[in-house]
Amino acid sequence: MIHTYTMRNSKRYRYYVCYNAQQKGWKNCETKSVPAQAIESAVLNSIRRLGTDPKLAEAVAAEALAEVARRRQEVDQESELQQRSLRQLNHNLAREAADTSVDSGARFERIAGFQREIETTERRLAEIGTERSNLDRDHINATDLYRTLAEFDAIWSSLTTKEQEQMIHLLVAKVGYDGRTGKVTVNFSNQGAKEICQGKC
Repeated sequence: MIHTYTMRNSKRYRYYVCYNAQQKGWKNCETKSVPAQAIESAVLNSIRRLGTDPKLAEAVAAEALAEVARRRQEVDQESELQQRSLRQLNHNLAREAADTSVDSGARFERIAGFQREIETTERRLAEIGTERSNLDRDHINATDLYRTLAEFDAIWSSLTTKEQEQMIHLLVAKVGYDGRTGKVTVNFSNQGAKEICQGKC
């Protein structure tokens, strides 16, 4: 389903609409649309129930740590590529600056182009360095996560919208809706978490 909204009398109404219905016609989907609050409330209620099981919190924390490790590896790989590119750009710049056989106007344009590429690459390396530092500070503890989930409502209300989205993306892999029964199913991001959660969430 796809999140969207409509405006009526200057008020926004959010809802989820069936992708097949939107792309192929309403007759191709049993569920035309569902109010956003109904889906989102069901997801939040499932997350609240995670706070009743410390084993589940431990499984989710393990998955979160694995995700941090994967992202750290991706950042390191990109950093290596960017550094290699920067070395090549500096080499090209020095070679161009030393080549006096080329028309000075054309040479100036190429030198300026290399300088712009170098500045862009250096900015990206700085961004990567900041993200790497943030990843190094990520210490996800199962006990802290369990406490967070147990006190979910108080913490949830203190988060910004962006932080709430990040928390949902961390915990939830997929949300399903059965148009025949009106039941919402929530699949959590860790296989172990899903198994522990069976019959509870």
